[in-house]
Amino acid sequence: MKLNLDFIDEAYVDIAKDDEKKIIENYIDKYDDTNYDAYFGEQISEKEMYYLSLLNTNILNWYPFNPKDSILEVGGGLGQLTGFLADKAKEVVTIEPSLIQAQAIEKRHQDKNNVEIIVGTVDKIKIEKKFDYILLIGIDAKIKDLFSTKIKFKEVLKELEKYLKDDGKFIIAVDNKLGIRYFAGEEEAILNKKFASVDNYCREPEEIESFTRSYLEKVLKKRDYNYIFYYPLPDYRLPNVIFSEKCLPDYHTFERYIPYHTENAAIMFDELAAFKSILKEDKSSFKIFTNSFLVEVSKNELHQKYSCISYNNIRKKEYRLMTKIGDDFVEKEIADSKAEEHYNNIKSNIELLEKNNLNTLDSIKDGKIISKYISQEQRLDKVLVQYINDEETQKMEELIEKYTEILFKNTYEENDYNNTIFAKYNIEIEDKNIIKNLHFLKNGLWDLIFQNCFVVDNELYFFDQEWIEDSVPAEYVLYRAFYYTIPLRKEFFISEDKFGLKPFIPIFEKLDSQLQQSIFDKKMWDFYYKDKYYNLDATKQEVINLNIQKSALEADRDRYKEELEKVSKAYQQYVDSIRSRKAYKIVKFFRRGKKND
Repeated sequence: MKLNLDFIDEAYVDIAKDDEKKIIENYIDKYDDTNYDAYFGEQISEKEMYYLSLLNTNILNWYPFNPKDSILEVGGGLGQLTGFLADKAKEVVTIEPSLIQAQAIEKRHQDKNNVEIIVGTVDKIKIEKKFDYILLIGIDAKIKDLFSTKIKFKEVLKELEKYLKDDGKFIIAVDNKLGIRYFAGEEEAILNKKFASVDNYCREPEEIESFTRSYLEKVLKKRDYNYIFYYPLPDYRLPNVIFSEKCLPDYHTFERYIPYHTENAAIMFDELAAFKSILKEDKSSFKIFTNSFLVEVSKNELHQKYSCISYNNIRKKEYRLMTKIGDDFVEKEIADSKAEEHYNNIKSNIELLEKNNLNTLDSIKDGKIISKYISQEQRLDKVLVQYINDEETQKMEELIEKYTEILFKNTYEENDYNNTIFAKYNIEIEDKNIIKNLHFLKNGLWDLIFQNCFVVDNELYFFDQEWIEDSVPAEYVLYRAFYYTIPLRKEFFISEDKFGLKPFIPIFEKLDSQLQQSIFDKKMWDFYYKDKYYNLDATKQEVINLNIQKSALEADRDRYKEELEKVSKAYQQYVDSIRSRKAYKIVKFFRRGKKND
């Protein structure tokens, strides 16, 4: 680690924002252990999550960097990506104008010997080398601090091109000023104001440069660049899914998209629900309203290996995985080093499927989990829902029968509650004799549901089997298959209960809750799902109540004003009467005479 102060500008020594200083004081300066999220409190701010957790690395964790690469990171922040980049590349040079932030990066990543931090603005420093990659992550919010004079994005590219190898690439991440989250009431990142970006900063005294896809394309085309657009959601800071032109989302493929909101935000509507409504009308609108962009840029031809990437942000670290989809394959890797054991368990589950002669798309190649890519339209849950929409009941029932035959094929009866999964997870059952009516699976792959199955040539192929428990009722797996396919939920075990699941629903609900709690990180769950929505009806009533109070106060004010005027008038009349009296005039005469003496 090298801290280069040759180009430091005294005017930039202390430009860190208050929230950045707070993070430095409460975490980076305080702890030598860089596993900062272990010290998070019950309530986590989005700044803590972005600057300190590993989730921020999701934006590039999937990217196929070469260990021989050299990277220029423009704007180091608090080093949230610096250490990650150092592990991926041969050399990392970070430009950070703030000395306070540069020192925080140095302390945070003091064990990285391949990192140099240059303290200074981009236009004042000199670097005697060229790089394979130049990273401009969040350049829209950083640009005013990274240059000593006001500069536009097209000039940023021109200024930095001299540091890029002929076959090098820019990687750019910026917010979309028309992102749906900003219509919902989230503050934009340049001025931290609500609705400022969506009205094009029209109330600001100076022009503010912000980005849309068309604006970025215009700038890149003028400089003769080739480019590939990616669309990280909910944004580039903490993405849990990254789409691309090859894999744009539609109404049915938004499962991985989990919005989050900034501290003290007051959001006007459900961002996810609104986005799904837009996509249902016009899929192409996604590129207009997506929250941010990730762009790979080069003068040379670009080759796209992955079309979609997804993460499991809400899980505990030991279960976090990354799924990368290519043209005809799917790769699954760990997203956190603690997930290695879970990854190996999935390999064992794949071998179990093969041993039991169950069709699976998953395989193990060179130690990695690889799957054949199949169109999402062939997923069993989507096929069944389509049959419902097309009123092809017989085809639907035949396919479900085929699924249930596979599910119940190797079941056994169990009379002892203590030998079941219910006992393991302390699920209270009032009448334990009820379990005698269930059919148990010894190696219970309890996520063997419709969503994890494809229909290929009228045969069922399972995939993504992460979870296994001993003595799991097949009925519980069937319950989950229906429950997580909402159009089928009411049809099959709430209304008609065709599979006799209704008596078991209460204990299945308890079991499902316990299993989910064993997987999900509570702090992450609270971070993503904490309530930040305005209750518009309640707000309207509150305004009405305030107006009533205002009217009452105004009436009191008018009454007091009227009484005050009466008292004032009476007082003036009294004073006038005193002054008109003879005794007052005599006293006044002698006082004036005494003053003259």
